Amino acid sequence: MPRIEAESIEAHVEAQNQRILDAAMALFEERGYAGTELRDIAGSVGLARNSLYRYYPGKDHILLACLHREMGPRLERIRTLDEQFPDAQARIDAWLDVQMDIAATSCHGAIRLVENLRDHSPEFRDEVHKLHEPAADVLQRAVGELLASSGRDVELVAAMVSSLLNAAARKMMESGGRHEVMAELKRSVQSLLEAGSGDAVAATG
Repeated sequence: MPRIEAESIEAHVEAQNQRILDAAMALFEERGYAGTELRDIAGSVGLARNSLYRYYPGKDHILLACLHREMGPRLERIRTLDEQFPDAQARIDAWLDVQMDIAATSCHGAIRLVENLRDHSPEFRDEVHKLHEPAADVLQRAVGELLASSGRDVELVAAMVSSLLNAAARKMMESGGRHEVMAELKRSVQSLLEAGSGDAVAATG
């Protein structure tokens, strides 16, 4: 049995789990998801492959745990936006800020690993979609409030905002000019929303 280097078995297991996730992320980014085997992850942390199965039954499970670890704190920030920003436009601006924070950190490295979800199991795809649901819900509520009584398709407009965000995130990763990209992103989103929000104001005024 491996020597326990922690105050308790629980602390040892948690520390070992974090080492597994650190090693997996490093290997995924270096070799790609498809190019990384479970034995590579196990060897990187000094475990036998059979010992790794005590923590995770497969590679998808390790990647999902990496996503939860990286995205968890930022998803919590997104869940508080409704309360923090009663004004829908201010909430959308804050939502864009948080999402671009994600893109600017190592968290985005984990996200890039699941861009081609067809490479993963249906169960994994479902779990990844669940991870994105809180952010999508916050955005759609804000867009719905802003476009109330406008007659516009709220779901479609929210999807278009997300598409603008994704394009801006890719540009930022290529150029590194976050300030300029962020300014253009917010101008573009504002332009997309303006007509509908104006109609809503007119209808309720």
